Amino acid sequence: MAGLEILRRAADARKPLILAHRGGRALFPENSLLAFRECGKVGAEGVEFDVRPCASGEIVVFHDQKVNRLTDGGGFVDEIPWKELRELHLRGPSKELSKERIPLFKEVLEVLPSSFFVNVEIKYERGDPAKLAAKVLKELEGSRFLLEGKLVVSSFHPRVLFACRKIAPDVPLGYLYEPKWRMAALKSLLVPFLNPVTIHPEQSRATEVLASKERRKGRELAVWTVNDPEAMKRLAASGVAAIITDKPDLARKTMDSLPGAKA
Repeated sequence: MAGLEILRRAADARKPLILAHRGGRALFPENSLLAFRECGKVGAEGVEFDVRPCASGEIVVFHDQKVNRLTDGGGFVDEIPWKELRELHLRGPSKELSKERIPLFKEVLEVLPSSFFVNVEIKYERGDPAKLAAKVLKELEGSRFLLEGKLVVSSFHPRVLFACRKIAPDVPLGYLYEPKWRMAALKSLLVPFLNPVTIHPEQSRATEVLASKERRKGRELAVWTVNDPEAMKRLAASGVAAIITDKPDLARKTMDSLPGAKA
């Protein structure tokens, strides 16, 4: 699988891919078209972003269940139709309102650099997980990132991932873990059935031992959310395949400072 090979090479080189978390939310309005266009210029090699449905059925790129924190609006995303949602303004890193709007999933796929590795996280709180998975996968049909093996679809929710696996068996999956969960118990029950190509632990759970164990099972680690240079260095040395960071500029500087990095 091409995507797994990209990740494996990064892990082997001890130079994990730099994935801009929500487009690099320390630098840009999160999950905005501006962030997705610009984050590669400051060091990102890919992105991680969130998708969810709005009331009229479109798949939008937005993290929170409600728009209150990140926009000048209020209410649940899945209760607001697209014609209203698109009028809201996104807040920037300092909470200031920007000119950026909530984008559609298909718009984001169109503006991302073709060289990027893409991590699409499906957010799910209510409704039919299979219907949601089907809509997201439909948007991905024909995507250059999927065709070229530079994409993984992830979620915290096993029901969503199981639906993805059933609908599109060849789409690479990533399984996200909450820090409070018992990782070993969950993995023993769920991961063999999901057969993901990546495991996504919170950074405090990511160790060289875990990276080695998952590698032996054909999986790589994509770790979140890593904003400290020393943590980045530790994770690189541990053999993780990707770091998901709010600060792709700092991650680039840190990766370039490692032994063996190109000048």
